[in-house]
Amino acid sequence: MANHNPEIEDLISHTNALGWSDTSPLLAASTANNSIPPSLSLVGKVISLQPVSKANIRSNIRQAWNFLRSLTFEDRDDDLLVFTFEDMDDLHHVLDYSPWNIKGSPLFLKYWATDAAIEDFDFNKGEYWIQVHGLPLDMMTTDNAAAIGASLGDFISCDNADNSKPSRKSFLRIRVSINLLLPLSPGFTHHRPPKPPIWIQYKYERLSDYCYVCGRLGHLSFNCVESPNPLGYGYYGAILKASSPKYNRVIQLIAPKSPSSDSDLSGPCPSPTTILTS
Repeated sequence: MANHNPEIEDLISHTNALGWSDTSPLLAASTANNSIPPSLSLVGKVISLQPVSKANIRSNIRQAWNFLRSLTFEDRDDDLLVFTFEDMDDLHHVLDYSPWNIKGSPLFLKYWATDAAIEDFDFNKGEYWIQVHGLPLDMMTTDNAAAIGASLGDFISCDNADNSKPSRKSFLRIRVSINLLLPLSPGFTHHRPPKPPIWIQYKYERLSDYCYVCGRLGHLSFNCVESPNPLGYGYYGAILKASSPKYNRVIQLIAPKSPSSDSDLSGPCPSPTTILTS
């Protein structure tokens, strides 16, 4: 969240210069914290150099969030959007699956806590689920997930890593808050002497359209005004896009009951077996 607002500071400076007396009221937050229900609102912003009409936003939201029981939508003059939900489960579902795609542009969402002002929200950062492909199995640990996440931005969590045993997945999946003003990171080279180095590929879940020239969100290649990314061509393209993973379900086969004395079945009861199904 932003720490200060230049416009407000400028207004305060001009007010002081005019010699106006400070008549700002003294405010205090409620001390009855237990009686204040949690906020059911999210603040959102569409990241795009081209204006996206409120009608298009409403139409896309209505289709994408048709599972909601109730939703209040408020569009503001500062390009921020406020969504208020009926219950916390709906809010978490929408927030966890963000960003959402609005006509090819990403809609980022942030939780509006009860002690936050609308001016506190900084949409120069946004969260993505990022898949990390190409790591050896013994490198897919929570410690390495945190290290990779910290190299990308603010590491939040991972959902398929374990320090105590090799991973059963083919990639790490981490939630990271990244700087939306910078080019997307396509990956990194993992050096592992004496073996040859390998390329570790990032794939961003729910990645909307972005520029294949400079690697930034908010515009496409044909209207790019940025300098080409120093990494060069070939690092950007559809390769950075990943769909949400469909994990194998682990099913525990329950052993049948021990045969009764009057049954004609014989032999020991088989042990429970774990199998993977797609």
